Amino acid sequence: CAFWSGLEIRMERVVDLRIIHRNRIFRECLISVFSAIEEFTVGDLDPDGGDYLPAVERSNADVFLIDLDLSDNLAALLVEQIVDRGRAKAIVLVPPDADEKVIDSIAAGAHGCVLVESSVDELVAAVQKVAQGERFCSPEMIDSVYTHLGHLARVSRSRQHVQTTELSPRELEILRLVADQMANKQIAKQLSLSLYTVKSRP
Repeated sequence: CAFWSGLEIRMERVVDLRIIHRNRIFRECLISVFSAIEEFTVGDLDPDGGDYLPAVERSNADVFLIDLDLSDNLAALLVEQIVDRGRAKAIVLVPPDADEKVIDSIAAGAHGCVLVESSVDELVAAVQKVAQGERFCSPEMIDSVYTHLGHLARVSRSRQHVQTTELSPRELEILRLVADQMANKQIAKQLSLSLYTVKSRP
């Protein structure tokens, strides 16, 4: 794992990095990489009985590198806790097809997002940039994030349109029955309406 080729970015001070990841081999590999760079002190974080939140609270690390695929959306909770402290930075390591979790982490305040398929050089550059107060997102992720945000925006507009549409009490009753997964014929029979009337309602 210790095959880092070196980067042009130079740190003004030593950065304390802590790695939070489920995979021990992966953690040890990254520790080996960052230990070879004089600008870093590095280690992983031991959770209290599997709970990372108290361990993060006690840590004085400058940057946390977090596995986005932790259970129960824990990564976003950790990012939020780190950001709330005001000093430390949080970078999430993103597995494939994790758009929703990425958005949750960005909303929680993540300073960087790096794909797990990225090179070691890209990861080191991301940590250095974030430690210096910049933001970082793997170039391959940008299109995916924009696409997902566009989808969320369309869904939000659709919901707003539904909320602002004025429906009659009868139309609302039909919609309620549709939401209960009743067929058109069942709705027509229950409300004593023609099938055509039910079908023509929004």
